[in-house]
Amino acid sequence: MENPQKIEENYRFQEYDFILNKDSNDSAELTKHKLDISEYKELENFFSDIILIDKLRETRVQTGFSRINPYEEGGGSFKQHLSSRPRKWLPAMVVNGEGIFFNFNSKTLNKWLEVFRDKKLENLNYNYNEFRKKRKLHERYISSKFILLHTFAHVLMNRLCFNCGYSSAALRERIYCNLYDETKEMQGVLIYTSAGDSEGTLGGLVREGEPLNLRKTIYEAISKSVYCSYDPVCKQTKSQGLGGTNSSSCHACTFVSETSCEENNQLLNRSTIIGDEDSKLTGYFEKLINS
Repeated sequence: MENPQKIEENYRFQEYDFILNKDSNDSAELTKHKLDISEYKELENFFSDIILIDKLRETRVQTGFSRINPYEEGGGSFKQHLSSRPRKWLPAMVVNGEGIFFNFNSKTLNKWLEVFRDKKLENLNYNYNEFRKKRKLHERYISSKFILLHTFAHVLMNRLCFNCGYSSAALRERIYCNLYDETKEMQGVLIYTSAGDSEGTLGGLVREGEPLNLRKTIYEAISKSVYCSYDPVCKQTKSQGLGGTNSSSCHACTFVSETSCEENNQLLNRSTIIGDEDSKLTGYFEKLINS
């Protein structure tokens, strides 16, 4: 049976392509507008596209539930059906919201990946897959690119909570990164909010995506990640968090609400953002901090 992670990646590529390339102004699911990346000035070096999602529609469907171990298609865990007898329908909820989509600059990103060689990443991958084996899930290789995108999403969400007034649990992430198919290259992050009440339609998140506001927000988010109240312990620790699947990251610097993160606050590393002088690692946003 095909790895469910590969299937999920194919679905995400369709979303990624739609956000970047499709004209969605007349779509009921997604309404967006895009400013020229040059208006974001210094951010042009790090992102090739920044798209403001004025309206998005999300459908959440409950297909079943499991206890102790999470369910994964083809894995060893068991999913309990919602009904004692088969039904032709499933309970679902449609919510509306808004968001900001970031597409990383592929040239800058590839140059960074060529020089970023973190030995902690091997240890993180080992711990992560050992943790997944115990929960009867498929093994999954995690790249430096994925950890960079994921960590960036977290530090930005933490800062946006202060700037646009949403609660920490209101913002959510969606990471677009190809781990299996090199032909379907993805390097995107969507930060969004969606809810059934008025909080999902305030417009504060899109307003934060305007050039003047976003330049300030990203600089503050990256600068704040340089320091953690638990440093130097946090920065020097090779493995910490759930199953030892993080390094240089903890609840004081990069963790967000559990409902906001796709990975249960795993697979985070501040070194990808700010670098590490002791290990001679260059962070992706190091030039932004120095400037």
